[in-house]
Amino acid sequence: MLRLAITAILLWLTPLYGASADDEACRVIRNEVETTAPRVLSGRESGQHLGTLCGYSNVECDGFGRQISIAALEKRGLSLKRAGLDYLLDGSSFIEIAEVDIDNDQVPDLRLWQVVGSAGCQKNYIFIRTGANSYTLRKFEEFDTLTTEGGFCYDDTLIVSRYKQTNYLVAFSPQRTAIFRGTPGGSLVQACSFTPIERWSEDQKQVADLVRKSYPNMPSALKIQRPELERLNFDNHAPFARKGDLVWTVVAKCGESQHAYAIFMVHPKRRDIRFIIEPGGTSSRGCN
Repeated sequence: MLRLAITAILLWLTPLYGASADDEACRVIRNEVETTAPRVLSGRESGQHLGTLCGYSNVECDGFGRQISIAALEKRGLSLKRAGLDYLLDGSSFIEIAEVDIDNDQVPDLRLWQVVGSAGCQKNYIFIRTGANSYTLRKFEEFDTLTTEGGFCYDDTLIVSRYKQTNYLVAFSPQRTAIFRGTPGGSLVQACSFTPIERWSEDQKQVADLVRKSYPNMPSALKIQRPELERLNFDNHAPFARKGDLVWTVVAKCGESQHAYAIFMVHPKRRDIRFIIEPGGTSSRGCN
């Protein structure tokens, strides 16, 4: 009996010691990528979103939402002019800034990104912190084979995902997704790569079925996209849900149409439904 017990314990421990931390992270992150939309994963990123850069001709600091001024950025030790990126201020695309530990040295770095062009290409600029109020722009050649025109275009995007106190850069593409672990000093180690396959959880299936049954008169050819559990950023859906609450977002489209026939919110606990675009309403795109 004792030998059997010891054998069982060893068998239980083998996966823990036989698989590397990167292998475990890849399994977890791949599951997230295949069951969650990239835009939702981006909203759950590790680190702190400092805001939209402002304080120049195209973006004044008197708008709404979270913003960080050029002066505040320079006070942190980062000057776009010294980094040779001041040309970014001549464009009309917003520049977002987040503080996140890219190289896993327990010191937060800075990530700047913007979406440009008709292809919606996401351009990323990563600054590794090298000291107090000191950053160095780090370019990653590892992304060159994964991106279009030196950026993440169309459905591609860069996501920072955290697993067991370690941050990973997820270069998402429907054709090939790669996961990288940043190391102290700014280099990257590729943990894995794969072709993502969209999968639905049981909760996602149940939510989609609930919407279809609750609105039986919707066209039979209607395609309900995979529901996504998202956090509300605004407080304009009360009392159904308030800012910061998680709700299921369900989009129904006519076949391959890019326009929504209807958009619903489903409460994750109560399972009641509220529409953002009413099926067949004035904002609905018909299936003719």
